[in-house]
Amino acid sequence: MKLTEQTLAAQAAQARIALSDEQAAALLPQLNTMLCSFDALNEVDTTGVEPLVQVYPFRHVMREDVVRQSFTREQLLANAPKKTDEAFVVPKTVE
Repeated sequence: MKLTEQTLAAQAAQARIALSDEQAAALLPQLNTMLCSFDALNEVDTTGVEPLVQVYPFRHVMREDVVRQSFTREQLLANAPKKTDEAFVVPKTVE
């Protein structure tokens, strides 16, 4: 795939990127080099190759969600520096 000046201008307009003629002229060969690299990857035969989600073996690290006894409100507020009967008291941060 080869990118033309018109295609670059159209894509830049869609992305709302202002490109000067000098910037477009400098960018066009770089983008074409990248696209040629992608074309080379498209030529690789991947028949029978399973798609990967991750490169490294993935081990699920989350524990099972198990219902268990929770702390009481009094236990949670026991070490609070400032508290009311029902909640923590924190300094006001927004006027």
